[in-house]
Amino acid sequence: RTFGSSHLEYMPLEGIERIEVLRGPASALYGTNAMLGVVNIITKMEGESELNVRVGTNGFSRTAFSYFSESFSVSLSSQNYDGYPYDGVLDEAGNPVSLDYQNDVTNLHLQWVNSNWRGQFGLFSQDKAKFGMNPFIWQTGISSNDAWFGDISYKLVDDNSEFNVTLRYDSFEKSFQAGEFPFPQCCGRQDNRSLLENDVDRIGVDATGTWLLNEENKLTVGYS
Repeated sequence: RTFGSSHLEYMPLEGIERIEVLRGPASALYGTNAMLGVVNIITKMEGESELNVRVGTNGFSRTAFSYFSESFSVSLSSQNYDGYPYDGVLDEAGNPVSLDYQNDVTNLHLQWVNSNWRGQFGLFSQDKAKFGMNPFIWQTGISSNDAWFGDISYKLVDDNSEFNVTLRYDSFEKSFQAGEFPFPQCCGRQDNRSLLENDVDRIGVDATGTWLLNEENKLTVGYS
């Protein structure tokens, strides 16, 4: 699900079965944004239910829960991380350097399968503070990302053909404070803070049909 960028933190690791990487155009199968390649994350529908708790240095903690049955699965994780603190002497502008880092992520994934039907729901929330030594490095600042998605799919398969239809809804909200650097008077400006906000909602339909022409060739047609 792309909005000009991709956050791999959307999916809890406990809910992933495998990751497939496809190089080259694949818009017929994966929609209009798949012009140069696809990273396809395959979610689990079976496995051992488990609860994991981990703690570490620099304020790191992570709790994850997963449950799997024949027709339903749920994966939930929450992580807090303060990163590696860095205290320097002076930056290139002669100001004291104290760089903080934060990456707090919470995500949820639900999946339901019944015969030819499949439904998914995902929720993602991230608060992040990422600073760099150079104020011109992009994505350096304080950001908040909140997103959720839901989709329902129907698949019809016979000996010589396969049809798939998916209806989906995506919502993404991002607040990004560009210019939140260790020194507030960079580049001759008294205040270089800038708040960027992005709010996107999207409804989409994907449909694909595949026909077996002979033992060696298939024909696939898609709409997105």
